[in-house]
Amino acid sequence: MFLDVSRISTHVFFGKTELPVPEIERIGSLILMIYFNDFGTHRLPHFHVDSPDGRAVYAIADLVRLAGSLRARDEAKVLDWAAASRQRLAAAWNRCNPDHPIEIEE
Repeated sequence: MFLDVSRISTHVFFGKTELPVPEIERIGSLILMIYFNDFGTHRLPHFHVDSPDGRAVYAIADLVRLAGSLRARDEAKVLDWAAASRQRLAAAWNRCNPDHPIEIEE
């Protein structure tokens, strides 16, 4: 399954509405997520990473960091996983943000 909505550990607030955020993957203490209807801020298909030491956002297409920061070794783990899982990230993005789909060529 590309998007396991049963694994929800984080919530975000839009105005007064609290929305669940599904986890895409966990790598140790790192949580990778894609928010629903989240195209406005970064203008690119992207995923979020939360860690005990920071938060960051990465573009799915080229894995460029768009915002935030992580420790170097945490970022390396995230980028290694994401490089091997770009199709999975794209599929999850497309399910959460159907109005702004992304296609990843292998």
